[in-house]
Amino acid sequence: QVQLDSILRLLPKLSNDTNKVKSYDRVGYIYNLQFKTTVARQYVDSARMLAEQLNYQPGILSSHYHYGFIDINESNFNEALAHFDTYIKFYRELGDSSRVANGLYGVGSVYTELGEYNKNLAIQLRVLKIYESIGKRSSIAHTLNSIAGVYWRTGEHSKALQTYHRANEIYKSLGDSVRYG
Repeated sequence: QVQLDSILRLLPKLSNDTNKVKSYDRVGYIYNLQFKTTVARQYVDSARMLAEQLNYQPGILSSHYHYGFIDINESNFNEALAHFDTYIKFYRELGDSSRVANGLYGVGSVYTELGEYNKNLAIQLRVLKIYESIGKRSSIAHTLNSIAGVYWRTGEHSKALQTYHRANEIYKSLGDSVRYG
């Protein structure tokens, strides 16, 4: 809440530049985490509109990414998939595998909400390979946690616990006591 309040106080003082786009985007992200999707969408709309005025492609794409998660929270799964698809296609063309993995993670989240755990598992395993190939350890741990959750939901409790343990070992090695402690 402190971060949100700080950004909200700062927003009116910011110039119409990429920092303001990022700030709107962050506020939308935080509100969506709180399941305040109407307010989240308003801030992401503001981020997208300003990004379009500035021709700031990363801001436009970030809006698609956040719209995807807002749509998940509103059970608009086809719309969520369309937003993630736009995000993934752009970053795939640029060769940005980390952002492609982020978008694929969102697609997997849709399949979790639809109860299609096998589809999510296949996607999360792809995401894991991408993060392993670029050595993004915190994202590897996060993805392992997601995979463990899929295993748990499908009744594969032993695999789930092994995978959670693997994720926790990575968090521990990174000094992230919040996640493993």
